[in-house]
Amino acid sequence: MHALKAIDDLAGEPAVKAGGPDPEALRHILQRLAEEASTLGIDLVDIAGAIQDMAGMSARHASAFDHVTRTALSIAETNRSVAVSLRETDRTAAEARHMLKESADRLTGSVVEIGHMVQSSN
Repeated sequence: MHALKAIDDLAGEPAVKAGGPDPEALRHILQRLAEEASTLGIDLVDIAGAIQDMAGMSARHASAFDHVTRTALSIAETNRSVAVSLRETDRTAAEARHMLKESADRLTGSVVEIGHMVQSSN
């Protein structure tokens, strides 16, 4: 794009004059084109470097995301194990409550019978 501007800058000065091409004008045009080509090359190298940097960052982000995903899956598995353990604990506690109630009922019955025996012996 700059090269076209360089040519436009010289548009007022024709490169080919009545007596043939103006060597100085042609040299100037070629020099400007060479400078623009050099600048374009540097810009392309900069862009390639930026693309490499972005690719590196993307790889690091992908790795971090993979780590986070694996950690989340591990947490989910641990939570599942905890939930299974809690259900088993609830079941065991319910059985223990049932057994304690049966024992309490038997003790209450025994106390009542002992009370009847004490009253009958008096």
